[in-house]
Amino acid sequence: MGAPDHPCYPRVLTYYVEWCTADQFITVGRIGSTVAKSITVQHHAQPFGVNEKLWQINVTITNTGNLPITQLRYVRAMDWDITPTQFDECVDLYLGTAADAGGDLECVSNNGFVSGLPSEFTDEVPGSQDNITYRGQCAQANGDTSSVQALGSFDQGAAFLFNFHDVSVAEPLFVGKTKTFTIFYGAADNQVEAEDLLKRAQIEVYSFGFPNDDINGGGDGCNYRDYRYIFGFGNVGGDPFDPTCEGQNCFGKRARAECAGNKAHVESTVGKCVSLSFDGAEPCGV
Repeated sequence: MGAPDHPCYPRVLTYYVEWCTADQFITVGRIGSTVAKSITVQHHAQPFGVNEKLWQINVTITNTGNLPITQLRYVRAMDWDITPTQFDECVDLYLGTAADAGGDLECVSNNGFVSGLPSEFTDEVPGSQDNITYRGQCAQANGDTSSVQALGSFDQGAAFLFNFHDVSVAEPLFVGKTKTFTIFYGAADNQVEAEDLLKRAQIEVYSFGFPNDDINGGGDGCNYRDYRYIFGFGNVGGDPFDPTCEGQNCFGKRARAECAGNKAHVESTVGKCVSLSFDGAEPCGV
């Protein structure tokens, strides 16, 4: 990680498998520019539930140096390459409320080849496609935090940059203290099943990767509704994804009101659904 010949860049000081069984394992890496300025990152991987199509990786970052940490940023990226249309797949990116003020999501991209260094997240990658999208504080359009569906099809991935808001100058991560969050990897037979997994695992931020329409001879569009590969995060300062919304798909940030009799169904701008009741009939005349 980073450039080992640069005194200010982090490097992997040690890395080992701490424990493993037939269906679980723990890896530990110590990362830092020096031992005195270092953190330990533990990944505990295990199935989510029984007979589920989802793996859960609990990440624990511990300050193992001798100084408080006043900012903690984390990058995780994956190049999708979804068969049988690998190098030409489609991608969804869902930011949810984790990209809002108080959330931990700083930036999202469909570039699977980004640097592991947060400071280089938006740097151009040699040979990358021109149609790379950014969402979050790094976006060109005034910090666009909207989610995006069906990007593609071309060779792409999903990359997430987190800046944990509960680690700061005012509230540092002191020596020996930890920060935890969760990563999820999985697959589903279709979008409905994938969204059900997101809801039950309380995933807050995610990407779907899926083949383009050419899987059935339909060209290179992104209307294919089967096979969803999942890459997501939990405990990152957002609200868990909820696909139900009383029958409405809450993908992205939208505003909608529907009236029936003396009730109004409202989907708010943060993808949440509430039901309002009024004493009078037909409250929405416009």
